[in-house]
Amino acid sequence: MNIKELKPLLEEIVGAENVTDDPISLIVYSRDYSSLPAQKANIVVLPGSTQEVSEIMRLANRTDTPVTVRGGATTAALCTSKEGIILDLNRMNKIIRVDEDACLYMTAQGGTSIYQITKELDKRGFILAGRPMFGPVASIGAWVNTVGIGGNCARYGYFSENVTGIEVVLPSGEIVRTGVNGLQNCDPYCRYTHTSDLTGIFVGSRGSMGVVTEVSCRIHPKPESVNFITLGYNHDNFDGLLKATNLIFRADIPDTIDINDDGVGKMMGLEIPTPHLITMTVAGHPDEVARKIKLCQKIAVETGGLDLGPDIGALIYYGGALTAYIYKKDGYGHLVFIDSYWHSLEAYPHLYKSFKEILNKYGLTENGIFGWFMKGVGCSFPVVAYKEPDQREAMNQAWKEICDAWFSVRNSAPGMSVTSTTEYNLDPLKPTHYWLLRNIKDAVDPKNIMNSKVIPYAGRTK
Repeated sequence: MNIKELKPLLEEIVGAENVTDDPISLIVYSRDYSSLPAQKANIVVLPGSTQEVSEIMRLANRTDTPVTVRGGATTAALCTSKEGIILDLNRMNKIIRVDEDACLYMTAQGGTSIYQITKELDKRGFILAGRPMFGPVASIGAWVNTVGIGGNCARYGYFSENVTGIEVVLPSGEIVRTGVNGLQNCDPYCRYTHTSDLTGIFVGSRGSMGVVTEVSCRIHPKPESVNFITLGYNHDNFDGLLKATNLIFRADIPDTIDINDDGVGKMMGLEIPTPHLITMTVAGHPDEVARKIKLCQKIAVETGGLDLGPDIGALIYYGGALTAYIYKKDGYGHLVFIDSYWHSLEAYPHLYKSFKEILNKYGLTENGIFGWFMKGVGCSFPVVAYKEPDQREAMNQAWKEICDAWFSVRNSAPGMSVTSTTEYNLDPLKPTHYWLLRNIKDAVDPKNIMNSKVIPYAGRTK
């Protein structure tokens, strides 16, 4: 079925005002945060309810029309497509419930922004188990699709570890609820029940297994006090930086901890006295916060670091880091362009050195590296400012070389933002892992209509 035939059927489902194939609108939806070339889909649809999503997916499945889900568009290569339907969930932005009196969880529609949720919880004296690394524009459904990492994860784990259940529309249009909410008499207050953990099929699936239309998750009491501390280290003291990070985790100090470099500071307009930073938030009772800050200062002395005080952390965690994402200087664009979503602590020096060498080789000197850490596991991603279109080709070539350098070493696993999902996400998988993954994909999406580039060989005999 061609788009001219498809359009009136989609308009019947969501209303004509929520369907567009206007060329200008398609251009708006053709880019994300990355330097990848624009891809124009055929049509954009904005559903307002789970039932509308179900009807759209039934139609797409019946007509073999590809569907790509779009939330806040803060991840590379996941929310654009050169064909089919862009399913924009931003109309589905309602907070459905906040249970603050019994089970301490909340439920929101998949298109609800983290900013909106955070503001509502703050009024009630609660927080989410994290803040997205791409800022508050990220939607909660997309965050589940990309596992969910960011601020507070050192204390509470990945955001996805705090998910108590989801509502998801399968590519065939069926509506499924996971966790105890899969039982007829239970609300979504607990992820686990007497059957398999179906939530895990969709966590990290990057829009390839279904459309997440609702997310339920734990909420946590807002801490009584929050403070910040940053430790600085020189180039010749990576050993001290790694040892300090390990000691900080072993002492159970941080709610948030990341390893940055002075490039992030420069993008924020700060002069940083050392090239490497360990930046933390510490929360709890004021006396306990003060004790932990003093312990960090002691660790800095023992590992050859400097105590750089609270101000850098306050700027990074409460808005300043976003300056790096909206960097505007002499025509530069901006990009969070690649991540090693799961790497060991000892892999960090190699990631940092190769990243810097490759970018400098291509003249991409406006850059910094930012990495969240949780109990020795890191998620590092460079922020690079480059000029479009002049430096786009150099940017993409550097991106490819960094992928090669980062994912050829032990204990550095690729995340969302890679130049080739086949080369970096699928080829390295052990055969039995891929066999199981593909069979699950074939079962829920036999026609491979949903974000087919994530698992490109699903639905085929070879």
